[in-house]
Amino acid sequence: MSSNSVFQAPIHSYLQLPATRLALKIRRLEIGVEELLQVFIDRINAVNGSINAVVANRFSEALAEAREVDEELHKMTQIQRDELENEKPLLGVPFTAKEAFAVRGLPNSGGLVARKDCIAEEDAVAVGRLRQAGAIPIAISNCSELCMWWESANRVYGRTSNPFNRSKIVGGSSGGEGAIIGAAGSVFGVGSDKTNKQNE
Repeated sequence: MSSNSVFQAPIHSYLQLPATRLALKIRRLEIGVEELLQVFIDRINAVNGSINAVVANRFSEALAEAREVDEELHKMTQIQRDELENEKPLLGVPFTAKEAFAVRGLPNSGGLVARKDCIAEEDAVAVGRLRQAGAIPIAISNCSELCMWWESANRVYGRTSNPFNRSKIVGGSSGGEGAIIGAAGSVFGVGSDKTNKQNE
């Protein structure tokens, strides 16, 4: 590991499981949703000061939503919980999203100073669909200004560092997502990229 690395190896097994496996464990009551979210919140708090990947969070709201899910799951039979695989396949699984994607109640500036006070009034379509599938947004991550550049740095939030080597960039425009997922601070995330049609 490079001396420039800020990466801390995950110490909790939940941090290394894929979304589908976590969702299954939730439906089987092997993992509590509130407990799971707290593990990822603790991980974000442990690594984000060094990498500046997460730029805003909704931890309190997410934990409240997690408690509601736990309560509902405990009222169901196992057969009912198993049926949730089709209805809400990601029930209780936390995720993050690039700041350029609107998450209701969180900043939505796209890293542009002129939009730094903009707060999303509703979810982006992708975020809304993940919520419908039962996933719980916990935070938003850094991006390049208006998603136009090759590294995730802007004048609103600053630069995101690569968790494995701070002398390397994280890329853009979804580098905040790459960094927090790479640092085991998020199960999965919403990012984007564009295709240069001229080169096709």
